[in-house]
Amino acid sequence: AFFNSRIVMRFGTRLISQSAVLALIVLSVLHLSVVWMGWETLASYMVFQSLSMTCIGLCGSNFGAMAMEPVGHIAGTASSLQGFITSIGAVIVGTLIGQSYTGTTAPLAIGYLCIGLAVLAVVMVVEDGRLFRPLHAA
Repeated sequence: AFFNSRIVMRFGTRLISQSAVLALIVLSVLHLSVVWMGWETLASYMVFQSLSMTCIGLCGSNFGAMAMEPVGHIAGTASSLQGFITSIGAVIVGTLIGQSYTGTTAPLAIGYLCIGLAVLAVVMVVEDGRLFRPLHAA
């Protein structure tokens, strides 16, 4: 959170959140490659998990902040509703990933990849197919 607060002031929420989604996708593909080649160790798992969770944290906080911009006048209600919806979504997705456990970390990496691709698809729709541009870019 402290790191995010520092970089948001310099780069903006849009750049950080969209970069984090792309980084999550790349990390997930790399993690899957390591798992499928049989090279995963506890150390490699910890590195991939740490970096992936950092990306997810940057996405959640920054996309959440952007979603709250237009509803500042009812921020308390909007924040409660947003928290409820994201919590229910997280439980559903987490359950699907957890039930896919096969004795390896592949389902987790696949889950992160699917989450990243789904978020990227939503971002592409919302941003009219453009990434890394200010909200009101020409």
